[in-house]
Amino acid sequence: MIMSYFIKKRFFSQPMTCRRFIGLLIATSVLASCNKEGETIIQGEEEGGGLAKHTLGWDMSKEDKEKYPRNISFGFANSGSSSSLPSKVDLTSKLPPAGNQGNYGTCVTWSVGYGMRSYLNAVTYGLTTQQLTETRNQFSPADLWMSMKTKNANCGGANFEPAFDVLVSRGITTLQTAPYSNLQCGGSSPQSWATDAAKYKILNYRMIADADMTVANLKSLLSQGRLISFGARLGDNFLSWKGSGVLSSETYIQPDSKNAYHAMVVAGYDDSKGSKGAFLVYNSWGSSWGDRGCIWVDYNFFFKDFVFIAFVATADNNVNPNDKKEIDPKDQTSGADLAAYNAYDIPDTEHPGYNRQVCFNVYNIGKSPVVSSNKWRILYIYYNAFNANEWGVLAELYFTNEIARGQVVQRNEAYNSIGINKDIPAGKNISAVVFDQPTYNYVYMWYNLPKITGYYYLVMWADPFDCVKEDNKQNNAFFIASTWGIPYYFQNGKPSVNILGTYASGESVSILGARHLEGKMPLHSPITDQTRNTYTTDEISQMLMSHKQSGELEKKVNEFNEKQAKPAISGGEAQ
Repeated sequence: MIMSYFIKKRFFSQPMTCRRFIGLLIATSVLASCNKEGETIIQGEEEGGGLAKHTLGWDMSKEDKEKYPRNISFGFANSGSSSSLPSKVDLTSKLPPAGNQGNYGTCVTWSVGYGMRSYLNAVTYGLTTQQLTETRNQFSPADLWMSMKTKNANCGGANFEPAFDVLVSRGITTLQTAPYSNLQCGGSSPQSWATDAAKYKILNYRMIADADMTVANLKSLLSQGRLISFGARLGDNFLSWKGSGVLSSETYIQPDSKNAYHAMVVAGYDDSKGSKGAFLVYNSWGSSWGDRGCIWVDYNFFFKDFVFIAFVATADNNVNPNDKKEIDPKDQTSGADLAAYNAYDIPDTEHPGYNRQVCFNVYNIGKSPVVSSNKWRILYIYYNAFNANEWGVLAELYFTNEIARGQVVQRNEAYNSIGINKDIPAGKNISAVVFDQPTYNYVYMWYNLPKITGYYYLVMWADPFDCVKEDNKQNNAFFIASTWGIPYYFQNGKPSVNILGTYASGESVSILGARHLEGKMPLHSPITDQTRNTYTTDEISQMLMSHKQSGELEKKVNEFNEKQAKPAISGGEAQ
């Protein structure tokens, strides 16, 4: 599994498999039958008296919302207003024609592969509606299913995690290469498919948190061109739907219909549909179902009784890679170039009021000085590896010309912020400059770590708000993490190594990070082979910038009240 999947929780004491036999007796003569062992289909009356077979396939029992990194909302989700958004959005022009999963419980691979991945590819390359009718531009649910490590037998359904994991780590090939007719429920994709699939990975996927499941937030995402894969509970009306009306209520006559779970895509919205507006849902039951394969779902009903979990995804690109060598101040770049050299964190028992000490340094490896008039910062922050909306500032160095030249002072308005009016010359580090000691190569700051619980990254970040003009921003952050880049687990503020994630207490640790790199690769990005789906440096940077603009950053900086000890700062040489 990838990064966000080393926590193993159990939310359901009993399985609720969506592929179980479902009987629906409704006015339109909806029936259910099994055509082979392990195969569950829904039959709804078709125009002309025929029966249309519809199969499900989302195994809700395997979803654990605590395992997925949440999409960062930047505060819009709960604003309660969407008046500034377009009145309608339709993303189906970048989707292939509605496909048909047939008598297989593969809806998750149709939602994630055929729907989401085809859409991202169409947006990236500007494909036309006509081009999207060609199988070379449609991604294969068969390849995705056969590549998934975790799935139910006999094409009997799956959850979202293994499908998205394949897109992140392996990629997916097209229907031209892997036709759906080649689907083998228990088989594996051949190497030739995998070779082609490597060209079509995604960068990451994010779950939309329950708190962000609002009309305003989903409309905002869709208006930004972000397609949404989701899992829903279906009822009698949905299964027999025809036409362009709006689904606004459901009945569940048979008790088993409560376990009719299905994966689809939200591809748009229209405020004028129905009485209060509706979302456009793109299905995988063919174009003869619903409104050419789609259905409109009322805003309120969508959140009240329909959607259970939802995701957005990002196409692959050159995400901030970790540098392959240590920072060498002699290898100077053009202009100014701030580079976080190293950072580690140790317990503190000698200074009353503190419980931790962070040791770090930042170099200017450019050929121009970094001047205090740029008003730039170094922030030491923490954030939850699965919910970056849970974050805080532990300490701050603020380089500014707003105080007397050469001064290093405690900022009056904050209790964990140090103001400094000194320039950092080319090839020099902040420790040597701030303390006027040429041999110093570390800054030491004492602080008080909150009683956090969960998986967290600690990050020392030079100039997170781009106040200094630099050609290279990829080395500005230094992430403190455990083995393989996996975040540390904290229990009530105490760190431990709990890598493979049971709830059992992990081995207690005292030193977070490494005292000396000793030739090891600096962790300038949290993305490693084991943490491919964790938050990128760009995501955290955008989050911090948003909080700075909203004033939330200064609030975080000032969170430590007067009763807490003010952080102290000193410098020294590596021991």
